[in-house]
Formats: sequence, structure tokens, C-alpha cells
Amino acid sequence: MNKKEITVLATDDFPISATLYEPVQANQVFVMINAATGVKRRYYDQYASYLCETGFTVLTYDYRGIGGSLVPKAWSGKEPTMADWGRLDLEGVIGWVNKHYPEQYFTAVTHSVGGQLMGLAPSNNDVKAVLSIASQSGYIGNWSGMEKLKFQLMMYLAVPVTTHLVGRLPGALLGSEDLPKGVALQWAYWCRSRHYIVDKHAQPLRKEFEQYDHSMRFYCIADDSMYGPLKAVEELAAYYKNASTEVVVKKPEDYGVESIGHFGFFKSSMPVIAWNETVSWLLEKSLESQQVQAA
Repeated sequence: MNKKEITVLATDDFPISATLYEPVQANQVFVMINAATGVKRRYYDQYASYLCETGFTVLTYDYRGIGGSLVPKAWSGKEPTMADWGRLDLEGVIGWVNKHYPEQYFTAVTHSVGGQLMGLAPSNNDVKAVLSIASQSGYIGNWSGMEKLKFQLMMYLAVPVTTHLVGRLPGALLGSEDLPKGVALQWAYWCRSRHYIVDKHAQPLRKEFEQYDHSMRFYCIADDSMYGPLKAVEELAAYYKNASTEVVVKKPEDYGVESIGHFGFFKSSMPVIAWNETVSWLLEKSLESQQVQAA
């Protein structure tokens, strides 16, 4: 395996830090990994390496303001927002993959917000299959009971107040990296909005969601009640109304573990059977594509 650090330019020329994993013998399937909110690409290193060892070419990257993609002092562009992660950063990564690996079957594995951002990238249809882990619509109404109360306090009070006071959202509140001010405030605004991903007038942004017409599988992690309840996962899947979507509930006992939660799937402690499932699905979609082309 050849692993190297590279820089990919977003569509507004913002420098995005990325890691490219090239296998010894490529299976001609490319996997782009979209991270969760405030999570560095390093978090997915073991999973990316595993995919690479099985023949996939893999790319992980940090959204602007996160990890290696911190805003340069000389940057004269606007304050980063969560929408920028999809419209500019992800879009730039898609363009880079198309340029450098045009012959490979282009797929994505997304985590949490990574599955949402697919619906903001203008060129998302270039990605031929998407496997989303714990991705959801963040609208507060998708939660219930105590988890809903916690989420309301977080998005109506903790996130906006702390962000305005500190100038950013401290990662300690999320168990991740600090979020840039514009990202945190837009995220909270979206979560308070019935249609979640919306413009400044609370109107739903669905153009790129609805143009996507390939295969998508959404894993709802059964014990991820805080960040990914089933209703929220199903609602996000429905945004992609022209895609071939399926929602699959995965329980810890399916893999012989006590818990998975929102972040457990990509940890090295996860049983290999879980990662093998993703390998099988990605290869299955690649094979289906080859069969269609040969018909």
C-alpha cells in the first residue's frame, strides 16, 4: 500500500488536506470517505487502510476549518459554513478524483454529515454509489423523549450562545474538533428548521439531493439514539428521492459487540465482519455497473 499526503483544491481554491491510499493491486474501485462533523480524516485511517489492502483506492480529507484544512492566515475568502463543506470542498474532491482516476468506479462511504453533504455537491452524480453510516437529517423533530430535550438545549442554547461568546464552537461540546463559527451557527440553524438543510429564508435546498439517481445504502445504528435515530436516517434518505435508497438497521449484536453508537463503526476494535459488509456492497455495485455496460 502506498499512502501519501496531498492537497486538493476546493472549487474556490481553498486548500484541502487529504490522504490518498493506493493499493498494490487495484480493483478499479475508488472510495471517497466523507467525515462526520468536526472529525479529522485521521479517524478513518484504519478503515481506509483496510479498504486499500483489499484493493480499493481510497481518499480521506478534512473539511475546511478542520484538522489539516485550517483556514490559512492569508485566506481572503469568507468565513466557512457547513454548506461550503458540500458545495465547495466535496465538489473539489469529486473533481480531483474525476481528473486523476477517471477509469475507476467512483464510490463514497460517508459518516454522519458526510451523507448530507452529498446532497449539496453539484457534481454528486459522478459518484456512482454511496454507503452512508449514521447519516441523518438533523431536524430536532426527528428526536423524541429526553434525547429531543437534550438536542433542543444544544441547538437553541449551547451551540449558538457558546459560539457567539467564544468565536467558535469548542470541540469539547461534541467530542470532536472545534467548529468554525459559521459552520456551528449554520448547523444549529438547520437543526431548528423543519426542512433541515435550508437557505437563509428557511426554504429547503433540494436541487442536488434530487438530481442524484444512483444507489445509496443508509446504515442506521440501533444504539445511536443521540445522533442518528431511525426517523432521522429515514428522512435524510427521503431527500434523495430519485436515488435507489435503502435503510438498513444495524444492531451491536449483529456484530457480537456491546455497543457501536455514532462513532464506533470506524474504530479498529470493530469486528472485521462489519467492514467486510461494506467491501461486499461496494464491489457488488461495481459489478452491477459492469454488467449494465456489457448488456
